[in-house]
Amino acid sequence: MIMLFPIRYPFLRQAYKHVIGFVYLFVWQQLFFLLYFWNRTFNLESWSTFNSLWHALPLHLSTACYLTALYLPFFFTFSKWKDNEVWQGLWKGLSAIVITLTTIIFCVDIVVYEEMGIKLHYKILFHLQNPVEVITSVSTKTWLIGIMCISVFSHWFYRRFQKRTFESLYKNETRSLAPFNWLRNSLEIILLIGLLFLGIRGGWRPIPINESNVYYSSKQVLNDAAVNPSWTLMHSYLNNKQAGDKNPYQFMDDKTASQIIDTFYTPNQYDSCSTLFSVHKPNIAILILEGWSANVVASCGGDAGLTSNFDALSKEGMLFTQAYCSGHTSDQGIPAILSGFPAQPITTILSNNSKYPHLPCLNRDLKPLGYHSSFLFGGQLTYGNIKSYLYYEGFDEVKEQDNFDAPSELVGKLGIHDKYMFKAWGNQLAKEQQPFLSVLFTASTHSPFDGKYIRRVNGGGDEHEYINSIYYADSCLGAFFNWAKLQPWYSNTIFIIVADHGHHSPREHDYACVSHYQIPLLICGGGLNKKYAGSIHGQVVSQTDIAHTILHAANISSATYRWSKSLLNPKEAFAFFDFYEGYGWVDGNGALVWNKLAGEKYTTDTYNAGAIKEKAQLKSRAHLQDVFAKYLSY
Repeated sequence: MIMLFPIRYPFLRQAYKHVIGFVYLFVWQQLFFLLYFWNRTFNLESWSTFNSLWHALPLHLSTACYLTALYLPFFFTFSKWKDNEVWQGLWKGLSAIVITLTTIIFCVDIVVYEEMGIKLHYKILFHLQNPVEVITSVSTKTWLIGIMCISVFSHWFYRRFQKRTFESLYKNETRSLAPFNWLRNSLEIILLIGLLFLGIRGGWRPIPINESNVYYSSKQVLNDAAVNPSWTLMHSYLNNKQAGDKNPYQFMDDKTASQIIDTFYTPNQYDSCSTLFSVHKPNIAILILEGWSANVVASCGGDAGLTSNFDALSKEGMLFTQAYCSGHTSDQGIPAILSGFPAQPITTILSNNSKYPHLPCLNRDLKPLGYHSSFLFGGQLTYGNIKSYLYYEGFDEVKEQDNFDAPSELVGKLGIHDKYMFKAWGNQLAKEQQPFLSVLFTASTHSPFDGKYIRRVNGGGDEHEYINSIYYADSCLGAFFNWAKLQPWYSNTIFIIVADHGHHSPREHDYACVSHYQIPLLICGGGLNKKYAGSIHGQVVSQTDIAHTILHAANISSATYRWSKSLLNPKEAFAFFDFYEGYGWVDGNGALVWNKLAGEKYTTDTYNAGAIKEKAQLKSRAHLQDVFAKYLSY
């Protein structure tokens, strides 16, 4: 295989050798991880355990390409400096440093995993500020194994690595960079840089590689084994570099902010969520509508004639006409719905494998009651690291595009269209063990809107294509519910229909406008108490309130859902949302939008001057500060 790039292409050949060498190192490290934690890994199915080695290769390859890029200056200056002893020493020194450093990271990862059960991430490094505490907290056995691995393994691999890369270069690569070769050399350099870039980002895929690409098992230890520790340490650092460890939204002292939050998230003693269900332990089906804005839903005050099926269904359930999303992307909306955790302005909690394990989740709280769980999506759940979050939260079945055999005419660039996915969800619900928690996340209403459906409106631009996709998705929703109502499990099922976030519409609301974040929210189904059928609720609510409402109705404590409140009788009715470097606050008295990039000013303020306005400003600032402080503490 080494002859993949012949001698006449030395740059590509040497890069290839380095990449393969580093992948070889990472595979050995991963095998050691599996063996070290053999009592957790090998009591599972053996084929699933060793599948971890195969699934880990994309992240190993990405990390190897990162490291190989460090050698580019040496590749390009080989002919001129190959006989210089200082230059040779620098090359060898780089290899020694890189191999030793990755081995140290690997050993520290094992220590962290043994002590804390999580992968190494950037925040762990701050514990090194107290080295005595670190040393005394780690067992002697672990220290001895770590020192042995770092010294013996690094030395052994360094010798092999140098033999296959540096020494073979002197033995085989003798071509000089003569002037007449400049064109070929330049083209080879450009090609090499391009190939390394593709390797780093995981190929041509629309979404760059992340931890979700190697998640494959319902057993978290096998997923953790497949995550390259060097990659995830670097990734966690880059994701948190902007936020740092200092809250950029510090408006008051943390104790004051926390006390303010406690005042309006304290449960209302008159909360009537306990009467929501008509049956004991109903099935719970959550339909997350990709990018549905209230602006296109007539029953929520939007344009008429686009969502007739949703509007008809709202007459059978509980419709919330003043519901708001928490953020502006799916990887913010999904944890807001399932974990009741608000979005953050400059980062997302799902992108940090060290942080989202601290979140509560509906699935975890319903499991003790015997609920079986599933999550279906017609696209790739690697987006925003959603898949790793779902696996960690213990969903029994997680299905994405590769798990379905959809006909080509129903598959777009982003994934499988709603017509097929609603049928797939129906098949899933029909075979589910009851009671169940099942989630369908749709995709057709996301750009590039390439479904083959009837055009509701003509005209150019994404806004008109978005309108057509909404019309199509609503027809799929209607067909699904016409079928579902005839099924035996429907009478025991509660449906929560909610959007993950808003979207631009022909009304042209910009991203910092309150209306941009207004979404549809409907609770319906045979398991809903008949007294709520056809009811319209105009109080301001948030998608983060869904978790508390479901748990309270099921007589389960929602104490760990700090930022979730009742949809029906909240102590205070309000919604909080944020966007990049800004936030919004809506309640029954008005709305605020604060934008840091606009000079830390309120770009929207519909309150009348006075105490009510000052109180809203104080609450909204306390909310942002408290959420981000908790994010940093995780």
